[in-house]
Amino acid sequence: MEESNKSLEHIVFFRLKPFENNEMETIKKIIYEISLINGVVYCYFEKNLSERSKGYDYFLRIGFESESDLLVYQPHNSHTKLKSFLKDYEIDILILDFYIPKIYKHPSTPNL
Repeated sequence: MEESNKSLEHIVFFRLKPFENNEMETIKKIIYEISLINGVVYCYFEKNLSERSKGYDYFLRIGFESESDLLVYQPHNSHTKLKSFLKDYEIDILILDFYIPKIYKHPSTPNL
């Protein structure tokens, strides 16, 4: 796949200690902030539904227009805020980054 025809998919699987609904609301607010970062096409944080998850109970999925957008996201305040918030609940994480066919953010498409 040519460089101009690739986007980047960033998926993080989490094993987390239990938290309250109000804490999930805080996470959703941070996810919304992340969705507003330039180059982020979509951003989701959801609970796993499968019994085959090997203990990973949540996932974060972000689509970036390009690999360089991941580099902007990593030091971004919203990303560091999410990492700091989840640190107290984190048991284990698994991170995957891979290329997918090119995706674009349409101006009228909400991320959440």
